[in-house]
Amino acid sequence: MTANTRPTERVPTAVPDDETPAAWCPHCARPFATERLCALHLGDRHRDEWTANQRDRYESAYDDESNELFIFHLKVISALVGVFFAFTYTYAFVWS
Repeated sequence: MTANTRPTERVPTAVPDDETPAAWCPHCARPFATERLCALHLGDRHRDEWTANQRDRYESAYDDESNELFIFHLKVISALVGVFFAFTYTYAFVWS
C-alpha cells in the first residue's frame, strides 16, 4: 500500500471477457472468484449491512480459512524442524 492510498478506497478490478465471477458483492458490486472470498469480504467490509445468512456464510468461511491456516503453520514448523535436524545430524556425523 502506498502512502497516498487509503484502506477505504476501492481497488480497481477487472474480469476477463472469457470468465464469469462466482460471486458479486451485493453492496459494492465487486467480483470474486469464489463464494468464500465474497463471504469473507462481506464480513470484512460490510459487517454493518449484512444479513443473518451472510453472517453465517462469513463465520463458516472464516472457520474454514482459520483451519487451513493452522494446517499451513503446522507444515511450515514441521519443515523447519526437519531442516534443523538434517543440518544437526549432518554436522554431528559428517563434519565431526
